[in-house]
Amino acid sequence: MSEAASASTGAIVLELLDSASGVPLQTWSFTEQHRILLGRAEESDVVIVNPYVSRSHAYLIRDESGWKAESISSQQLVVAGKRQQSIRLSDGLIFRLGTHGCDLKFTQPKTPANKFNFAGTLMFDPDMCPLLHLDKEQLQREVDQIANDSYFQNLSQAVKNLRSRPEKS
Repeated sequence: MSEAASASTGAIVLELLDSASGVPLQTWSFTEQHRILLGRAEESDVVIVNPYVSRSHAYLIRDESGWKAESISSQQLVVAGKRQQSIRLSDGLIFRLGTHGCDLKFTQPKTPANKFNFAGTLMFDPDMCPLLHLDKEQLQREVDQIANDSYFQNLSQAVKNLRSRPEKS
């Protein structure tokens, strides 16, 4: 799915990052929302328990150009060390809620979670499938090894002995 198609579905993932290591601590996924409230208040869509985050800190807003973050707090948003009232969000962008707040990573998954488009035509693309290759020399070596093994030789002899016996009626 193209980035434009992903943007049109509105599917996003927001990750709360550990400020020291950058490891995600918590993740929120949204698929159909047009406006998402970030803040410390329990009624926020993304609740962040951090004393440096305002009760209602910012909105993520989806418009015709994609997603943007609008601060509604005097603490503003911080990107690359600069405080800003509004930022355009792009896939992989990391921003901070206020100068001392927490870091969030914005991503747009290529395929929204648990959503499939069954309206398209199913087609086979051989370039996307792994090819199987039969190594005939390796096959012959393995057959020879089995055929020359004493177990197989004994088994072959036992079969010959059974076939040579007359049938009982």
